Parts: sequence; structure tokens; C-alpha cells
Amino acid sequence: MIKKQIIAEGLMSQLAGEVIPTYDSTGKTLYTVVTELLAFQRHANPIHVDDPGDIEPTWEDLSGWVSPTGFLDTGGGWTAETSAYDDDTDTYAISSLIGTLGWSEFLELTHAAFVCDKVRVYAFIYGLGSFEIDLDAYYDGSYKPVYQGSMSNNSWLEKPLFGGNRTVTALRARFYNPDIIGHNFGFNEADFWGVEGGKLSVTNQTILWALLQLYDIMGEGFIYVDNDRHLHWPSDIGDDIGQQ
Repeated sequence: MIKKQIIAEGLMSQLAGEVIPTYDSTGKTLYTVVTELLAFQRHANPIHVDDPGDIEPTWEDLSGWVSPTGFLDTGGGWTAETSAYDDDTDTYAISSLIGTLGWSEFLELTHAAFVCDKVRVYAFIYGLGSFEIDLDAYYDGSYKPVYQGSMSNNSWLEKPLFGGNRTVTALRARFYNPDIIGHNFGFNEADFWGVEGGKLSVTNQTILWALLQLYDIMGEGFIYVDNDRHLHWPSDIGDDIGQQ
């Protein structure tokens, strides 16, 4: 795993007194470091690329409420699934008709791995004022329980993850019909609360070459880079950059 502090210190020693941020709890240090390293390498070793506009890294902040980016409906019990994460509480995924005293299928909402400490959902049941929800989050290789209990119609339910900060990749929810007749559910929204970090996207091999130079400078030895993927900070960058 790449350490932000080590990267910042290693680069600082190479830039002849230029100011580089030290450890940054938001995780943006890596973005700054790559940007500054590219500037340094351009100065020291002119770089020739086909598309100069495609050189610079981009940063996506993953702190605060973060929407899912995909879904899994393995039970086939939902329609309009993308409406459950479109940042609009007026739209919703719709469950199939849930019979007497029965559970809906799970709807899983996914995201690339990042650090999270709580989740929230917004949902309703047609024709009733409250219902029960079963809510889980995926980390450490499996779904873990977050909350099972009552929920009010058309309102946010916010719950912490057990143990605090977790590197999550998904949440899932299902809903219970407490009535003696069938009802449908609407799943309006879901969010993860990101506590630090973000996503650094690198779309040109020149940046990747610059990262290789950084590791040579730092004495970290040979590394390999998968050029077909983006780099993610803080949790899964080890999947894209590794040390040998």
C-alpha cells in the first residue's frame, strides 16, 4: 500500500525547496504529489506525448455523502434500479409486489472501494406509513449487518458502520411488508459517508512513467502499473500499483 506521507517526503527532497503539502487527511496529497512530480520531470527531462491535453491528473473528492455508481439485482425483484442512486429523492427503484408479511429482494448498490463510516437510505412503502428495513454494507470480503428495524416513509435513515471506518464497496437493502395485503416499495436514494480520500484518475502513460520515476527516487525498487485501469486512493491503489 502506498503511504501518502512517504510519497510527500520523498518528493519534497527532490524539488529543491518547493512547497509540497505534508500528510493531508482528505487524501488529496497523492494528487498534489503526482501533479508536482510531473512538473519536475518536465523540467528535468522534457516529455513528448501525442495528446498534451490528456496529461494532467484529475481528482474526485470522496469525502462527505457519496452516491453509489452501480447496482446488482440478482433476485430480479426491482425495476428502475438506477433511480436509487441518481441524487433525486423524487425518483425511485420499484420493487415487485411483496405479499403478506414478506420481504422484498435485496437491491445492492455498488461503488469502487473507499473509506466510509456510515450509510443512509431513503425509501417508502405504497399505502402504509412505516415498514422494516434490513440494511448491510460490504467490507472485509462479505456483507456485514448495519441495521434491521423500523423505518418511516419518505425519510432518510442514517446508520453508522460497526467499528467505524471501513473500506466499503457496496450496500444492500431489502424491505418488509408488515401488512396482510401486498404492497410495493420505492427505494429513492442511498449514500455512503466518505471520511477521507478520493479518486485520482490517470489517463496518460506519461503520468504513470512519472510515478515510476518517483519510486526510483524513493528507493522503493521496481513497481508495476496496470495501464488499463485508473488509480484509486486510498483503499485500492494497491490493485493498480504494486511493488516487487
